[in-house]
Amino acid sequence: INQERKRWIAKRAADLVENYDSIILDASTTVFYMAQYLKDRRGLTVFTNGIEVAFQLAENRSNKVALTGGMLRIETSSLSGQFGNGMLGGIRASKAFLSCTGWSPTLELMDDDLFEAQLKKEMVDAAESVIFVVDSSKFEKQGVAAFASASDAAMLLTDDQIRPFHLSALRNSG
Repeated sequence: INQERKRWIAKRAADLVENYDSIILDASTTVFYMAQYLKDRRGLTVFTNGIEVAFQLAENRSNKVALTGGMLRIETSSLSGQFGNGMLGGIRASKAFLSCTGWSPTLELMDDDLFEAQLKKEMVDAAESVIFVVDSSKFEKQGVAAFASASDAAMLLTDDQIRPFHLSALRNSG
């Protein structure tokens, strides 16, 4: 869904990553595309719950890639659940790149999986700077659990199909 928009967002997000950065990446489709654009970066330290994301970035042997642990969710090629809780404790990454299932009316990012939402909360807490990578269709949906607020973002990358109403609400939130 929205593959071209997600690739466009992913390219812009990848442009924010420099050699030797420490980054946190979720297991979203947009971040999966982002990992493809990061293959030329060297010396990255990556924390992720995305199995395919981990494989892509580990191909460059100068990178260090750590999986968060947890139960395998085959439908999303991700790890989540109580076994991964606390994995990011004591970790401080320069940037986190996260997507969502949808938004609450109060501008909270939401996920459909409770364990995934908990892990994303930990990701937000472990990052100096949080960049949300969210295609415009996500503004029309909600999830079941909030994991961050729009105010947690250093930056939000989206596409030009976002409705003016949503853009105005984001701008008004600061």
